[in-house]
Amino acid sequence: MGQDGVSVFDAVRAVIAEAIDVEPDRIAMDTDVVGDLGAAEDDGEALIEALSDEFDIDWSGMHVDLHFGRVGFLPLPWRIAGSWVDHVPQPFVMKDIVQTVESGRWKGTQVVPISEEQRKTAFFWSVVHAVLLRPLLVVSVGAV
Repeated sequence: MGQDGVSVFDAVRAVIAEAIDVEPDRIAMDTDVVGDLGAAEDDGEALIEALSDEFDIDWSGMHVDLHFGRVGFLPLPWRIAGSWVDHVPQPFVMKDIVQTVESGRWKGTQVVPISEEQRKTAFFWSVVHAVLLRPLLVVSVGAV
C-alpha cells in the first residue's frame, strides 16, 4: 500500500487516466499505454511529466520516442532517418510503470534495431503515403 491506504497501482492508474484522459477502469496491470489506450508521442511527454510530478522517479534510460513515437497510420518520409524507424517500438506497460514508481527508477528502455527488410518496408510505405495517399486526401477534403 502507498500513502493514504491507496495502492501504488491505484495511484499510478489515477495519474495515467488523468494525463491521457481515459477512464481509470480501462487500465489494468497488463495495459500497454500506447497499444491499448492509444497514447501518442505528445501524450508520452505529458505522462512522464505527470508521473514525475506525483512520484520521485529517475527516468534515466527512458527513450520516449521508442515508446510513443510510432503511432499513426504510416511513417512520414521526413522521419525515416529518425531513431523511431531504426528501432523496434517498445511497449509502455502498466506493470513496468508501477515497478518504476516502487523502485524510484526506470528499468531502462530496450533498444532493439529493426532489420534491413523492416527499414525498406517502412520507407516504401512512407513514400506511398507521401506520393499517393496524402495528395488524394488533400484533394478529397478540399473538394468538400
